[in-house]
Amino acid sequence: MDYQRNQNTIENLYKKYKRGELILQPFFQRNLVWTNQAKSRFIESILLKFPIAEIYLYQDDEGIISVIDGQQRLSTIFNFIDQKFKLNGLNNIIDANNLDINFKYKNDFLLFKIHYVLIANTASKGEIIDMYSRINQYTVNLNEQELRKAAYHDSAFLEISEELALLEFFEYGRFFTERKRTRMNDVEFISELLALLLEGLQDKKNMLDDFYLRYTDIADKESIINKFTKIINSIENIFSYSEFFVDDKRKYKGDNSAKNLGLTRFKQQADFYSLFYLFKYIEENTITLSTDQRKNFLKFLLLLDYMIEPEADIDILATYAIKCVSQGNTKNSREFRFNLLKQSLESIITNQDNEFTGMLKHDFEEIFDLKLDFMNLNLNDIKEKVEFFYTESEE
Repeated sequence: MDYQRNQNTIENLYKKYKRGELILQPFFQRNLVWTNQAKSRFIESILLKFPIAEIYLYQDDEGIISVIDGQQRLSTIFNFIDQKFKLNGLNNIIDANNLDINFKYKNDFLLFKIHYVLIANTASKGEIIDMYSRINQYTVNLNEQELRKAAYHDSAFLEISEELALLEFFEYGRFFTERKRTRMNDVEFISELLALLLEGLQDKKNMLDDFYLRYTDIADKESIINKFTKIINSIENIFSYSEFFVDDKRKYKGDNSAKNLGLTRFKQQADFYSLFYLFKYIEENTITLSTDQRKNFLKFLLLLDYMIEPEADIDILATYAIKCVSQGNTKNSREFRFNLLKQSLESIITNQDNEFTGMLKHDFEEIFDLKLDFMNLNLNDIKEKVEFFYTESEE
């Protein structure tokens, strides 16, 4: 691989960036992950004239330069010049104000020289991606999904996963923090759901590389996206009955179904995976729920949300909680959670007890002296009696 080492000022690199001659985030790059604190400290290092690590660039046949390694550093520098973030937590340079780029250190900052390695255009795309993965694998600790982004950048499976991760449902449901999104954890989880949709229950995340490789080309992308969103819409439909969200009105955000779900444990990835699996089963078996059945199932889910915890006195609910944490992504744990949700739904549809609901009724009566009627659950009454039981036990 042909390359040369060189240096250039921040000012000149910034001008190239503004002219479109320097691309910060080519197809294989991960998202930006630095916190505001990290960006501020980095800018301060430049203002103090500390040396920074060299960056790696690639120039194509048309003279366009792409960043192989150094995206975080250059983005921080250019965003500082464009006043897109505010410096904070500086230790030494306290009078640098990026809200006024004409601060007294401006000339020194713009003339600061960035050292870089420029890869010649004779390098192939595969070599560039391999180089990026190798550099970051040992120095920046890319996670598995960020490495997949580089390795399978042209995979249709990745393209669909990234598109579905942007659904408003996941935003309103608060499935992912901003940090998780920047590290592509959202795309990774959606990829797991997509694998479930395409080929059924999977064991752990280590199967994702195989899906990214095998589904490089997908002829019926729109059909798959429609199937996925149809399942999401069905889940939203269940969580649309806002009158049952009685636990804490201060947290309640209105009639948005995704926000309703976001108040429950089912926004957690382990729980939602099994819930998505259940609604995939509903769609594939053309099961139609009446309004009363949807309401009763929602109340059942909210009962589970209230009672499921590792320390639960009801053993099967404690087991469910443990199987969300300990080996939560294994096929056995996912199957266990799915079966409990499936039996819950079946009991609502048939108005008959099965192994799970029968056990649940027995344990509620045995422990809390409380008889459950799944067709007429009164969540407030159940919570009041359960909390009274624990208060009495403590006393």
